[in-house]
Amino acid sequence: MTVREDIAQVRKGVNSVNLDVRLTNKFIYNKIQDVAKLIIKREAETRKLYKSTELFTTLSCVNLIKDELKNCSNIYIPNCTQVMRSEFKLPKAYLSNTGSILNVYSVDRSVQFFQTTPSGFVNISKREFKGKQKYFWIENDYLIIPDSYITQVGVTGLFIDNTIVDVLNGIECSSILESNSTIPDGLRYDVIRTAISEIAGITRRIPEDESPDANANKLN
Repeated sequence: MTVREDIAQVRKGVNSVNLDVRLTNKFIYNKIQDVAKLIIKREAETRKLYKSTELFTTLSCVNLIKDELKNCSNIYIPNCTQVMRSEFKLPKAYLSNTGSILNVYSVDRSVQFFQTTPSGFVNISKREFKGKQKYFWIENDYLIIPDSYITQVGVTGLFIDNTIVDVLNGIECSSILESNSTIPDGLRYDVIRTAISEIAGITRRIPEDESPDANANKLN
């Protein structure tokens, strides 16, 4: 299933109840994303979502650089002034109640990094017995790894837009419309149905897209 097919299903459903509504691909795509984020976050708590491994894509080699903690997070962490930060921002991933739906590991997969927050790591660093676990958090879309000097990691996640993942992996970028949908098959019916319902329920005039060609190579 492609993004184009998701959009077509929503458009067909909306037209069946309101033939007067004219919608851009961008408007429908954004609505699908908004709905998907809510439903996926809810379903992530059941852990069933993680069985849809075909939806998870991988950034095979994310380069990390040294940076000052104060540049990455506005927080004091005992005995920590430097962290490793991803050279580039990561693509946005869907969220669960515990953070981004991501797995981070060393390139040889010998080390697994566990997700936390800056304040969560402060509490971890104050423990008398800290264990050997390593941690990461996402700050302003950057991957931050404290207490380590690792220079490359792999990242697997349920990303919202896989075309960005392709670009970072050095794969020629395709249009969003032709990219594979990131909505899990088991949730697609609920996402599409809810998107149709929300759009059809709009009673005010949908504003004209002031720049309909701004993403012409992506959603038109």
